[in-house]
Parts: sequence; structure tokens; C-alpha cells
Amino acid sequence: MLKVFSDQKYLFPGQKHVSFFNPYWGDLDDVSDVDFGRYLRYNEDGKTLFRIVSLDDAEVIICPGEWRADNSKILELYNIALNKNLPFIIFFN
Repeated sequence: MLKVFSDQKYLFPGQKHVSFFNPYWGDLDDVSDVDFGRYLRYNEDGKTLFRIVSLDDAEVIICPGEWRADNSKILELYNIALNKNLPFIIFFN
């Protein structure tokens, strides 16, 4: 099972987390959205694929929200990944 470090404190104020973290942090899809429900199975089974761990136990660091050039917290998280020699994953749309 993949050991992931992430933390919502690295989100830009008001920013939602990416769907990758739905199994742990909840589904943010709006029930009125045409795509609502597309992650239902993943939301239920996602915890069997990875777990969120401490920074010291992580195999990878994943940015909790989509890429935003104006979010300096992403750079902070990236530098942590560099210093720990861990892969760093960013989602963007």
C-alpha cells in the first residue's frame, strides 16, 4: 500500500482538496453537478490503495490541492519533498 504524506494546511485559503484525497477528507462534489457520484466507488475503496502517513514514513508527497502559481505553500511542500528525496505529485486541471 502506498504511503502518502499530505496536509490540508498546504491548501490556498478557500481551496478544495483534489479528489485523490476523497477517501480520507470527504467528497466535495456538489450533488447538483452532472458528474456527481463519479467517485462513489473510489470514495469507498480508496483507503485500500493508499494511506496517509507522517512525513517520516512517507514514500511520496502529494500536493493536497490543484496547482496554483500564487500558492507559496506548494513551494514549501515541494522543498520538503526535495529535502527528503521523495517524489512530489501535483494535480492540475
